Amino acid sequence: MMRNAYHWDFAPDSEVKYREFAVGYSGTCLTKRPGGGSLTSILLSHPSIWLVYMLRDPRDIISSIHGRAPDRYWTSLDQWRKIRKKFVNHKPHARLIQLRYEDLVSGPDKLQEELERQIPWLEQIGKFSDFHTLARPSQESQLALRTLRKADTNSIGKWHNHLPRVAGQIERYGSIQAELQQDGYERDNSWLQILDGVTPDMSLSVSEEAIFPNKTARLWLRSQAVALLVWGRILKSRLVNMLN
Repeated sequence: MMRNAYHWDFAPDSEVKYREFAVGYSGTCLTKRPGGGSLTSILLSHPSIWLVYMLRDPRDIISSIHGRAPDRYWTSLDQWRKIRKKFVNHKPHARLIQLRYEDLVSGPDKLQEELERQIPWLEQIGKFSDFHTLARPSQESQLALRTLRKADTNSIGKWHNHLPRVAGQIERYGSIQAELQQDGYERDNSWLQILDGVTPDMSLSVSEEAIFPNKTARLWLRSQAVALLVWGRILKSRLVNMLN
């Protein structure tokens, strides 16, 4: 939507880290992938960078399917929680804009007006509501989108059709009740009743399959390091006793 609704001097088809054009580039640039580093360091180091964070119900996020892997879920509660914590807990900043996905799909033009109020230098060339008629997505983007469709509310609450997934992710990563209430998605924990008797789906999403092998290796190396440290202390103690 951002790509087709505003003028950009540089808006690559793929997700490019901001560092690849943040220094020495003149013009307006757009990317979906800000890259690593703390938000504070990004905002302080690059005064021309504006960050937009899209808040969304995590239960819908973890129920999403990507065109690259239509038979598996794409991301996890763990990844969502890390990203959310980074943005939601950051102190208010004029160049850190937080929007809500549900507002976008239910009233795209109204949300666009709010975005332009907060980022006054945006040069509009189209409406968010016309996205499906204006967009010319790359092959990669088309694969991710699966279908180029008008913004609608059909994706809100779709997690109700994926209860085993929601139950499995909560069992693996813990309660999300505090975040749901803080973000305004639930008033209390009564919604959990819908998960009663649901068999958790413990299968890994695409993002988890990429992370877990590396995480397992890190845990093994850490356990070996701890074992060596313990044995080192034991040997040191025995050596001291022998010398005494």
